[in-house]
Amino acid sequence: MFRAPLLALLLITALAAPAGAARADRKNLIKVISPSVSGGVPAHPFVNVIVSFGRMSNGTAADPASFRARLNGRNITKLFADVGDGTTVTGKRAAVDSPLFHEGKNRLRFELRSLPFKSGHHMRAVRDVDQLRFKAVSAPNQPPHAQAIAFDTVALPGVPIQFDATQSTDPELDNLTYHWDFGDGTTSDEGQPSHVFGDQAGGFTVQLTVSDGQATATDQVQILEKPKICDGCTPGTLHVEAPGPLEFHAVAPGATATLPLVLRNTDATPTSQLHARVGSDNGTFTIAPADVTLGPGEQADLTVTFTPSATRHQSAFLTIVASASNRSVVRLLAHGFGGTAPGTGPTLAADPLFYLDAQGNPTGILPNGLSFFADNRLHTCVTPDGLPTGDVCVKDSDCAGAATCPAMAQKANAPMQAADAEHRSRLIARCSRIMKWTIEAAVLPMRQPPVRNRVITTMMAICIVPCVATA
Repeated sequence: MFRAPLLALLLITALAAPAGAARADRKNLIKVISPSVSGGVPAHPFVNVIVSFGRMSNGTAADPASFRARLNGRNITKLFADVGDGTTVTGKRAAVDSPLFHEGKNRLRFELRSLPFKSGHHMRAVRDVDQLRFKAVSAPNQPPHAQAIAFDTVALPGVPIQFDATQSTDPELDNLTYHWDFGDGTTSDEGQPSHVFGDQAGGFTVQLTVSDGQATATDQVQILEKPKICDGCTPGTLHVEAPGPLEFHAVAPGATATLPLVLRNTDATPTSQLHARVGSDNGTFTIAPADVTLGPGEQADLTVTFTPSATRHQSAFLTIVASASNRSVVRLLAHGFGGTAPGTGPTLAADPLFYLDAQGNPTGILPNGLSFFADNRLHTCVTPDGLPTGDVCVKDSDCAGAATCPAMAQKANAPMQAADAEHRSRLIARCSRIMKWTIEAAVLPMRQPPVRNRVITTMMAICIVPCVATA
């Protein structure tokens, strides 16, 4: 009776599902990176339009040749260049100048199709159309931030070192160009070049210059070579000392902060010599002197300097290369925050972060960077005369009546703890005697002494805990 309507409903559902899936998939083909729909978009003097290509849930990729773009009703597709790794096109970008956009409200429309894929017995492609409105605001150009990365900072004969400039950024997402000066007379304009260094005393200073077409920024890394010792000398023993971690905390941009570092030759052999060179992979951290020679038992005092140029977290690997018998290369991590903040600087997290320090103590960091001891212990409430109530507490409000939580009392009355130590000791002794008498009376009927003694010992070990916790 209901068979026909049921079959019709199933048929409609079956036909509707693929269409719905296709519509959902279309939204994965194109993603707008810039401009943003929220706030104003800086026209400096051009506006960056950047999109990335995705895939459908069945793995079908977008067809870059089908990309179309219109700005305020005008076709601007020809302005776009490919974005990718040279083999695969992963997106498009264009720098759009006035008068193609208006200072104020503008309308963008993108269209992209998928590559053909099999759907049932036919081949088909889906289309993704994205539209957005943005507000262009006239603004001065902001300079880029250069970041030079070397995957090794020690040069060995004939061994290439890989460099990377692609982690450099620009506030307006401008297209960046790179120029490397390797410090040995050779250069490169690649984003990720590889270079082999020759033999040069003292090493090399590699400088990266990044340009957004209007402004430039520089960064540098030092490449060190293992230094030589004098004829007839024997390699010394390298020992590195510091009063604590190379953590500079917060330093205002433009200001400087310093930390000490000591290099020591612990070899007392008369022919011993330790020759060391030091360098940094981040120009905001410097170390001086950069070249030291130590005789038997001698030491050199070094100074690590942090000079932040921007408000952000910054770190560096400090490399020590030495003609040493025990270790030729030592790397140390230095960190600092450019700006004003407590502790080590903001964590960029909305909630506190917790971890165990080197001693296993629970430690927390507030979002602003302030560190604190995370007391995760539970305590037993005690009465005014110091007797435990048996109630577990973290704060005084967890205790009933006039009882208090020892954790809160210790924080509020820390100076009184030493004066109360003798009282707590007498309390534990008295509590122990009472427990022992009670337990012995309870197990006295046991006729086998070994069994009775084991029971007394076990019960004492269990029942003495509240007394010790009270102290």
